[in-house]
Amino acid sequence: MSVFEETVSILENLSEDDLKIIQILAVRMLTRPEESNPFRPMTEEEFLGEIDTALRHAGEGKTTPAAEVVKEMREKYGI
Repeated sequence: MSVFEETVSILENLSEDDLKIIQILAVRMLTRPEESNPFRPMTEEEFLGEIDTALRHAGEGKTTPAAEVVKEMREKYGI
């Protein structure tokens, strides 16, 4: 199943209240001021710089296991 199909499947099984919460969070995330918006447009140079930083951090062990991030998000957002 493709990522798109998985996403549609997940969304189809959510309640109206859950869908409204997702919509509110998406709007908040995408309308943040540009300097704090991780989805802002970037030049190729900026993008490659971000990749270099991420790779350097990973090499230095400055990472958080995905399971820990998921746990924190579930606790923070009650999901």
